[in-house]
Order: sequence, then structure tokens, then C-alpha cells
Amino acid sequence: MRRSNNLLRRSNKMPVQLKLLILPLLIAANAQAELLVEDAWVKLAPPSIQMSAAYMKLSNQQQEAQIITGVSADCCASAMLHVTRTQGDKVSMDHLEQLSIPAQSSIHLQPGDMHIMLMKPRYELALDTPVRITFTFSDGSHQDIDIIVKRE
Repeated sequence: MRRSNNLLRRSNKMPVQLKLLILPLLIAANAQAELLVEDAWVKLAPPSIQMSAAYMKLSNQQQEAQIITGVSADCCASAMLHVTRTQGDKVSMDHLEQLSIPAQSSIHLQPGDMHIMLMKPRYELALDTPVRITFTFSDGSHQDIDIIVKRE
């Protein structure tokens, strides 16, 4: 960051054409990497159930892995990354401390596999209403996504 600031100070002496070439590079270098989120939805749960789940496809188009270290949701007291495990006739869920999306790869959060567990809703989730989910990454950056509640 310090290097780009020095370059900006020096840019007062640069010709306009050179400034126009350098500015997009500076913006791109300082931009935080974000995941591409597709097919996102939150499952509508019956009114008496105190949890739901969010599903989506997460694509990392960067040259480095993106590591999600935390997740929160505006609708719920708690949100966690989970994975469903089946052993014989027993199904359980395990909390994931982090989720790494490799460079140039995609991960699917889907029913019966990895998902975002939404617990203790602050209000009843209604069909076709948005839920804001925030990812926290290992570098301290955040990404907000709005997801619609659906039946399936």
C-alpha cells in the first residue's frame, strides 16, 4: 500500500496519458478479492424449527486460495459452516472452522453436504425475502451477499 501511495504522489508530475494507464492497475492491486456467488438460496423452514440452511456455488477466480474463516447472517443469532456426514444409517453434522476455496476452482454448498447452518432466527424467515450473509476471510476482509429464502 505504501508503494502505491508514493506512486500517486509522484503522479502529479506524470503526463495525463500515463496516469490513465496506471490508475486501473493501482485500483486492481488494492481491490479485495471476492468470491463469485451463484445459485444461492436459503431453505424455508417450518415456523417451529429454529434453524435453516443456506446453499450456493462459490467460485474463486483468483490466483490464490480464498479461505473463509467466519460467517454471520443478519437474520440469525448464529451462523456456521457445516458439513453433513453419513456413516451407515447415522447422519451427523460437523462444524468447519474454515473453508478453503482453491484458486481457479468452485465449491458447492448443497443439501446433504457442506452448507451454512443458520440458527436461532431473530425473526421468522418468509418466502422470497432476502437474508444477508457475511463471509470473513483469513486476510480480515469481508464479503456481503444477499440470498433469497426459497422452498427448495
